[in-house]
Amino acid sequence: MMDLERYQKRLGVILALLEEVGGTMARTNLMECLYILQSLKRVPLGYRFRLHVYGPYDGDVIEDLFLARVGGYINMVSEKSGTGYRYIVSLRENIEQEEQDESDKEGWAHKYKKEISEVADFFKNHNAYTSFEKYGTLLFIMRALKEAHAVTENSNGHNSRYEENIVEYFKNVKGRFAGDDTDKRIEEYYQHLLEAGWLKEIQPRPNVVECARQDAQA
Repeated sequence: MMDLERYQKRLGVILALLEEVGGTMARTNLMECLYILQSLKRVPLGYRFRLHVYGPYDGDVIEDLFLARVGGYINMVSEKSGTGYRYIVSLRENIEQEEQDESDKEGWAHKYKKEISEVADFFKNHNAYTSFEKYGTLLFIMRALKEAHAVTENSNGHNSRYEENIVEYFKNVKGRFAGDDTDKRIEEYYQHLLEAGWLKEIQPRPNVVECARQDAQA
């Protein structure tokens, strides 16, 4: 059964994000932005992301977008891209103010306006440089490594320097989907995240750290 209250909160954030980036973005990019908002900016959207070849993914995002389209808030169309297709999500034009208010009656678009603007600005500044999912993939990898590091640190005090191997981690995850991502370009993606201060914001999930502490005390 759908959690209507949670959907309404997510809807407010999704529509605010689309508005911040100019009204239109690829569905994959929207997925990455929602992952960053939840995992990095602590916006409690309640998604359960896993790593896909095209970056962090949760089917619940697709379901929310379908409901938003049925509800008349967005349009979603497919277009040819390279050898396949991609979905483009856009705000529906001429939405009445009453409908806009209804979409954010939980107030999350206002409550998390700063976080939404920060992610939207990063997207607008870097999406033209490369496919935005590369940043989502890197952040997912870094969080997983930080969680692994927390387990190691709490168990025997070992301090792993995983950042030095980030290029190899990225290539192993992406495999043949890495495309034209040379080592230098991957390092540049990493540098963009570093310059934005986002790598410092990555925190392991509390339950992971707690499990590590319990293991260390056992």
